[in-house]
Amino acid sequence: VSHTTVSRVINGNKSVNEEAAKRVLKVIEEVGFIPNNAAQTLKTSHSNIIGVCVTETFNPYFVELIDTLELEARKRGYNILLHNSKHNPITEWESIQNFIARQVDGIILVPNGEYNIQRLNKLAIPTVIITKNRESLDSIGLDHKQAGKIAGENFIYAGHKKFGFIGTVPDEKYLGYKSVLYENGFELNSLINVKQTSTNNFLIQQDIEAYFNQADRLDFTCVFAANDIMALEFLKAAQKKGIRIPEDISLIGFDDTYLAKI
Repeated sequence: VSHTTVSRVINGNKSVNEEAAKRVLKVIEEVGFIPNNAAQTLKTSHSNIIGVCVTETFNPYFVELIDTLELEARKRGYNILLHNSKHNPITEWESIQNFIARQVDGIILVPNGEYNIQRLNKLAIPTVIITKNRESLDSIGLDHKQAGKIAGENFIYAGHKKFGFIGTVPDEKYLGYKSVLYENGFELNSLINVKQTSTNNFLIQQDIEAYFNQADRLDFTCVFAANDIMALEFLKAAQKKGIRIPEDISLIGFDDTYLAKI
């Protein structure tokens, strides 16, 4: 057969005669041929790779996100190249530079604040920001401030008068939560501050247990956690102290990962 026919078979072109395609595939299997993707990229200027950079992988939310991104990419004939910035803007920029060097066809990024947004604006590579909303770039994200308001409204309508928050501040969920309390004549009674460096369950657990150890009693009857991991760690720490959820303290998490269904 011709070079063109072999090329069509390798690239999944359905126009090739079925019998000829079977013969080509049989020879490919016998000789162990593997297409040179780097050469194809040079020839076509397309790598069929999407660069994906997230801020962490310990959170089930990002695990589910990555799984879905890979599934949808494969459906469309793409693979993903995954990087984890670990909440470090320098590592994030190094990841972006690696995507550029690998000639990815697009970038999907969970950003570390605003550090690299202006640089991304100057790239010729199509880029989408996810989990955050940014006016200067295509982005897909929830309104975290509105989410905080919804959590606060639910507590207020349930009759609560003393409120707690678990998370890192400043945070849009925190700002929304605090603002709706203020609008209804309440204030935030307690903040369980999970430090920015707390990037795994153990460190989050330590931050929450440190709060329990220094507090004589909890001065809130409800608490909003910035994500499901924090909600679960609070639940476990409260149970150790004999505090019942939701009988003694009402608890709302965020992200609706599989942890929320335990």
